[in-house]
Amino acid sequence: METLRIQLFGSLSIMTDVQVLDGAATRKSRALLAYLILAKNRPVARELIAAAFWGDLPEDRARRALNTDFWRLRQVLLRGGLEPARYLDSNHDDIRFRTETSSVDALDFTATLGKATQRPPETASDAELADLSAAVSLYRGDFLEGVYDEWSLQQREHFQVRYQSALDYLLRATLARDHHDEAVRIGTKLLQLDPLQEHVHRILMRCHVALGDRPRAIVQYRQCEAFLNQHLGIEPMQETKQLYGQLAHITPGQHQAPIASKGALLQLREAVNHVESARQSLNELNATLHQQDRDH
Repeated sequence: METLRIQLFGSLSIMTDVQVLDGAATRKSRALLAYLILAKNRPVARELIAAAFWGDLPEDRARRALNTDFWRLRQVLLRGGLEPARYLDSNHDDIRFRTETSSVDALDFTATLGKATQRPPETASDAELADLSAAVSLYRGDFLEGVYDEWSLQQREHFQVRYQSALDYLLRATLARDHHDEAVRIGTKLLQLDPLQEHVHRILMRCHVALGDRPRAIVQYRQCEAFLNQHLGIEPMQETKQLYGQLAHITPGQHQAPIASKGALLQLREAVNHVESARQSLNELNATLHQQDRDH
């Protein structure tokens, strides 16, 4: 039995192992397929579908429009030599897509993200990061491009957030492994999605320095500064300015001390506090011993 493969990222595509199924599918019928798939094997009431797709029509006309596009969807499968009943359940009240019969990029993407990001990125295993990278590669474009129904716009935003979150996780994981070239690639992709992510600019600045390219790190700061001023009318955070200040005072050929991350600075502060606490305890012990010597 051929596997039905459905891509919801980018332009919706329906295919088997040997052919692409176009048939007579309309934009509405393709969107209907995506809507049913996202129900994840649960039946969806016909009245809910009609309201989501044809909410501006009277109820009876909306139901007829649903029946027509559902018929078109079945025709796509039939013309591809597939039995619609294997993939679609329907009765007078509801419709269900059998997700276990197919491979769907959006569902695989969501499932893998849930499994591969359970631990902090700094402690993720190589296998988990490989799975997450594979899931990220499924995101060929925004969810259901070309469809602008309210429900699809909400789902599009949901997947955009999940995709950005996955990239951010990979960025932190690669940085923890000192894979600076890969971190620059991922960070650049994140900034293409949202150039106002100041923490990503800082990470890229540190990566450029680690790769021996201080001028590129300074350019990165200038880009961050320009984006924030242009879109928000604000200056970079003090943390970003301080990082830039460290870079600006390094002259070519000068020995370059590593730029401490925020986490490293916190660890250093804790260590200093422990030393100060130990010193205070030692002083108190010396004072006690000295007093005992005087008493004797």
